[in-house]
Amino acid sequence: MKVIRFFFLLGLSIFLGYSLNRPWGKVPALGHFLNPFEGFWQNATPRNTGLKSPKTIKSKDLRQSVDIALDSSHIPHIFAQSDWDLYYMQGYMTAKDRLWQMDFQTMAAAGRLSEILGKDSLILQFDRGQRRKGMLYAAEKARDAFMSVETSANMLKAYAAGVNAYIDQLNKKDLPIEYKLIGYRPEAWSPLKSALLLKYMAESLSSSNADLENTNALAWLGKKNFDLLYPLMEKGQIPIVNKTNQWKQSTNLQEAEIPFSYINMPLDEGPNPLNGSNNWAVNGNKSETAYPILCNDPHLGLNLPSLWYMIQLQSPDINVIGASLPGAPGIIIGMNDHISWGVTNAQRDLVDWYRITFLDDQQHQYLLDGKATPVENRLEVIKIRDEEDFVDTVKYTAFGPVYYDRHYRAEEARSGYAYRWIAHDPSNEVLAFYKINRAKNYEAFKTALSYYQAPAQNFVFASVDNEIAMHVHGKFPARTNHNGRFLQEGNSLENGWKTYIPFEENVFEYQPERNFVFSANQHPADSTYPYFITAKKYEYYRNRRIFQLLEEKEKWSVSEMMQMQNDNFNLQAAESLPFWLNQINTEGLPHFHQKAFLALKNWDFHNEAYEKAPTFYAAWWKELYRLLYDEWDQKGLPLLKPSHYTTIKILKENPDFYFFDLLSTPEKEDAPAIIQLAFKNAMHKLMQEEISGKKLEWAAYKGTYLQHLTRIKAFNIAAPVAGNAGSINAATQRHGPSWRMITALHPEGNKMWGIYPGGPSGNPASPYYQNQVEEWVNGQYREIPFFKNFNATSNYEIQHIQAKVK
Repeated sequence: MKVIRFFFLLGLSIFLGYSLNRPWGKVPALGHFLNPFEGFWQNATPRNTGLKSPKTIKSKDLRQSVDIALDSSHIPHIFAQSDWDLYYMQGYMTAKDRLWQMDFQTMAAAGRLSEILGKDSLILQFDRGQRRKGMLYAAEKARDAFMSVETSANMLKAYAAGVNAYIDQLNKKDLPIEYKLIGYRPEAWSPLKSALLLKYMAESLSSSNADLENTNALAWLGKKNFDLLYPLMEKGQIPIVNKTNQWKQSTNLQEAEIPFSYINMPLDEGPNPLNGSNNWAVNGNKSETAYPILCNDPHLGLNLPSLWYMIQLQSPDINVIGASLPGAPGIIIGMNDHISWGVTNAQRDLVDWYRITFLDDQQHQYLLDGKATPVENRLEVIKIRDEEDFVDTVKYTAFGPVYYDRHYRAEEARSGYAYRWIAHDPSNEVLAFYKINRAKNYEAFKTALSYYQAPAQNFVFASVDNEIAMHVHGKFPARTNHNGRFLQEGNSLENGWKTYIPFEENVFEYQPERNFVFSANQHPADSTYPYFITAKKYEYYRNRRIFQLLEEKEKWSVSEMMQMQNDNFNLQAAESLPFWLNQINTEGLPHFHQKAFLALKNWDFHNEAYEKAPTFYAAWWKELYRLLYDEWDQKGLPLLKPSHYTTIKILKENPDFYFFDLLSTPEKEDAPAIIQLAFKNAMHKLMQEEISGKKLEWAAYKGTYLQHLTRIKAFNIAAPVAGNAGSINAATQRHGPSWRMITALHPEGNKMWGIYPGGPSGNPASPYYQNQVEEWVNGQYREIPFFKNFNATSNYEIQHIQAKVK
């Protein structure tokens, strides 16, 4: 019996030793993960949570000592004696707080998730899509452009050296918890990884397009209906810059050739259509301080760790503070001693699709200008964890990489769809931000912008010289009429991008008479602008609310700007709900429906967190929109539905529009009938949800939360914020203001207030992981100290770290 017991325990020990030290599917190796000396327990120690930072950091790559101050929000303020040491320590401190985020985001950008996550058909499809759209190719070209200029090359080398210094001193126990969960280690940082991060942002902000969907819609609807449902610019909109007849030249816009055939294949998902932002600035004539106030809040995915990393950078020729991107040197949104700036996304179509005609089944050659032209094959090797590599051959043409072909989603042997994207072009945004960070006046800022290409942004500017400006800037193709709005034939170079809008002819505004500038992803210019402009979508509501508030108030204070950034007024509801309510006959409706009707009738159109009326409106609109476009859902083609603004306009002005008739009923419905039916359906669904226990107060119903990049629910954080997609406080369930910033400029010293949904640390066990979430939800701000020098930090409760040469 003892022998049997011995062998049983021996076998159990061997089994446990084996099973606990290898991953099982998506489950990590639990032996390593649960190890009290190296596993996840170590991520909760004071050393790794940031509660106890080291007093000194030693590195052989530093050239001189560097002083670092961590303020009460745990924001690092770096004081260096050279640019090399400044960006070195920016890399080090960012990696200290956000290493896994930096690593994972660039792996995703490069199409390398299979390498760390293993075999999975959806992950492999994602990786293939990244390679086929040319993400790695574009990053390599950008890296080469960065490294060809000494200034940007040194920035990236120093930053990478700092990141790698942090990685090299990591023990297994100190690895971020995500590495332990997934079971891998970080690889060395490089300038290519920084380039990948910037292409990741370009993909999010400048790859949105609807060429293929528009082509289908035009072929299906005909030109008359297409123009009605998808207008280039709606009447009554307020562009970013309105300079009627003030543009320098006019361009003869020739009609582009438009193919009239369907594209019937599943398309990869594009960037979030809600990606956008607000920014504005008032000059001293509209400010209680007599100097400019500038505001910015980029609307992006509400992820954890936060997209942004706050930091101050000071060396002999720079003193700048603001939001950086983990993985790239410098400040993206912020201020220095002289100027402040911010960005919103410029809604421009910077992707064109071309139908390629191959001349052989092997797709070695394609037709171009009447000649057989060889493709350039790029072998994309996708490593798969614990599996053989997957090799995808991507064919490059004069119009970019062939994204869809018979090897990926499309079926035709001799047809493909090439993807021409502005971010494929080499550019040097690192150098642009280097110069923006150091700009001392408007002319220097404008010169810095000339180095910037993608993603296209609306740059707001203010200075201590009482200047304000707005520049819609990027590298924009000079398009012919409708060029880029539909699929084009890739059989002639004449259809490609031949010229670009000159820098001085991009849309801009300097010192306007109204004393303010603003943007919120709306149309950039009035109809007299000489170049053809198109985009997948524009914003129609936030921008007009911002304009209304800025125009009607004579003087603004910083506290009033804070209130404005948190404004929850729903302009779409204000313009549509009265009309809808007039179509409702409440007689005979259930009690719940009648209560909802009364709540909507008495609503002031503010999407406040504690009210039910915003929920009633949102549910009604969702159902109405679904019913109106049932034909789109049943068509079985990639199609883009008309905008909310256009839909509401047609409901009011053309209630008998034939598309309002439901396919599923024998009756012929008009707008009033559809509005009534949508109300009944939506309220019935809400009634059932309330009976089942779901809360209908707006914040609870919307359910905003911050999602960790691993999608592990335990790392998520609830954020019951007010607002909606169309309000200035544009918060939806998974999307919203990723950083709220207000700067007040003054010759005696600039000040900054800011807040973001998360915290500096990427460690879920750290108190600095979510130390700003509650204030962000409540619309509160923190004043962010901006130190003139290191000695000034002595007046604050602060942790001091000294980096020394080893």
